[in-house]
Amino acid sequence: MPPPPFEIYKWRGHIFSAAPGSPISYNLTYFLLDTRTGNRTDFTEYQSLQKTALRLKIQPALIPIGDIYFRYRWTWFDGLAGVLMVGPPLACVLLYVRWLWWVRRKGKLVARSAPIRLMTPPGG
Repeated sequence: MPPPPFEIYKWRGHIFSAAPGSPISYNLTYFLLDTRTGNRTDFTEYQSLQKTALRLKIQPALIPIGDIYFRYRWTWFDGLAGVLMVGPPLACVLLYVRWLWWVRRKGKLVARSAPIRLMTPPGG
């Protein structure tokens, strides 16, 4: 299936004022990008973008960038990295605890089955 002929993006640019201590003002600009030809059309207000998009039979649906970032933040690679970071140390701890349990259990069996006899040196 070919890509859609147009994709709509929202861009938020920062314009800093020259006076120190004055508040930062934002200039919101929008653009329409034709993904087949690479043509870009800039708009200064959302109504102009919406009017042009509706003429092209596109319904603009702008999503805040934070929502998109949150949606695609965690991927399979992050899950794999988490498993590799937690899995081996956890396996080592479990194997160590199992070994300690085995040694303690075996030590109790040996102590019960064979009494310890002190050997005296010859002639003493």
